[in-house]
Amino acid sequence: MKSIFIANSKGGCGSTSLSYLMSAYYNLDCITNTPPMMDFRSQTVFSSSASRIPKNLLKSENAIYDLRGSDVQLQSLLNDLASVVSHFIIPTATDAVSLSHTVNLANHAQALGLPVSIVINNYRTEKNLSTAHISLRDLLPQTSIFSLRYTTLFGRLTYDGRAWLEKVHHSKGEGRLLNTLDQIHEMFDQILNFTEASQDAK
Repeated sequence: MKSIFIANSKGGCGSTSLSYLMSAYYNLDCITNTPPMMDFRSQTVFSSSASRIPKNLLKSENAIYDLRGSDVQLQSLLNDLASVVSHFIIPTATDAVSLSHTVNLANHAQALGLPVSIVINNYRTEKNLSTAHISLRDLLPQTSIFSLRYTTLFGRLTYDGRAWLEKVHHSKGEGRLLNTLDQIHEMFDQILNFTEASQDAK
């Protein structure tokens, strides 16, 4: 499988949680510049102050890049990854600051020729979702946009990790979380299908 980049310069948008779930679902190695709180199956950490990705960590297959930094830092890292990853996924909250960072990064990635998908993550009301979706659609008309309603799944992963994820079941009220996990997996598949369609169109 081709490598994937997930990031937003605005913290708290769920980049690491989505990276964790995608890593587990597709059996990908995580490459990050910040030691993650979650127990990834396999992870490699390089310096958060680095403006470039070490050449030995530029992997075109079977890796997920979960990177943090300012807009400028992430744009520099995007330049390194443009010829390596197949897709850039940007999680975002619905507030104006998060959306502004999202648009800046999406424009830079698309200028580099990278397919971009945006995930409006952990929204709480349909009104917030609709407002954010309209704003993004106006500014990024060619970008695929997905959404995930607020869920306790991400917090559960942070506390209980991979052992729980591998054994999640329907008892003790976990059925709803399992359904959410299935929805997230379906979204991942749709994003990758979008990637393939974009590449076929070139």
